[in-house]
Amino acid sequence: MCEVNKLPDFPKENRIIYDWLSFTTRKHTLYQLIDLLGLKDAPWETVRGAHGFMWRQYFNGISVHFNEIQFNSHFFNLSPEQKDEIKKEEFIWLEMSGQGCRTFETYGNGNYDLLFSLGRADPDNIHITRLDIAFDDFTHVFDINTVCDETRQEHFVSRSKKYQAIYSNGGNSVLFGSRQSNVLIRIYDKAKERGYDDPNLHWVRCELQLKDISSDCLKGVFVSDPPNDKHIDDFIMYESIMPTPEELAMQHSYFYNGVHSVKGKGENYE
Repeated sequence: MCEVNKLPDFPKENRIIYDWLSFTTRKHTLYQLIDLLGLKDAPWETVRGAHGFMWRQYFNGISVHFNEIQFNSHFFNLSPEQKDEIKKEEFIWLEMSGQGCRTFETYGNGNYDLLFSLGRADPDNIHITRLDIAFDDFTHVFDINTVCDETRQEHFVSRSKKYQAIYSNGGNSVLFGSRQSNVLIRIYDKAKERGYDDPNLHWVRCELQLKDISSDCLKGVFVSDPPNDKHIDDFIMYESIMPTPEELAMQHSYFYNGVHSVKGKGENYE
């Protein structure tokens, strides 16, 4: 829990950030992938893996999951042809949480476009499994209480079959979609979630969680590092999930005009 009246130690300006990124690759060795992140000199720990992987390298919110063959010295003595055969069967899974994304930006090269371009260029071998984009509102674009009330009264338009308005002493929130669906929109009181009690702090987060992203979704977007309003807006408009932050800011409450969620090709909405 944060101290009462103690504010976050970063600028209170509306921002758009990447808050989760994970992808699998058959094209890279463990050390090639770490080098790709610009983190070869970081103090990585080798710990037990998860979800079927034997091991993972971990550093401050970044996990690189791998199996034994990709780590032992025998692999590096194989011919390129033999390595390619192994890569066809084995793959490496990179997972960066919100903390990991900040680590990548601070201690690594922070080059998201390089990672996205790999997925665009070779979708058969490099696949983005999850990407979270967050819009942090510090200027009252969203009134979370109004958002919850309007959601509860079904004053919105959405393709999602599932939605929730949650009232909690830990912060109110709404969800469109489910944790199992490919697209999830979550709007919540980030200040309350973090335990900040200062009444002068308005911090509401609008979070877009995307899973199993096709290469088509990556074409022509994500071309700035760090992300800026224009290119994130391009992506949101491309997906046709909801109004852009600029459109939201022009409305007293975007729920009066509806949340627009148009099903895209191959997307799983619930």
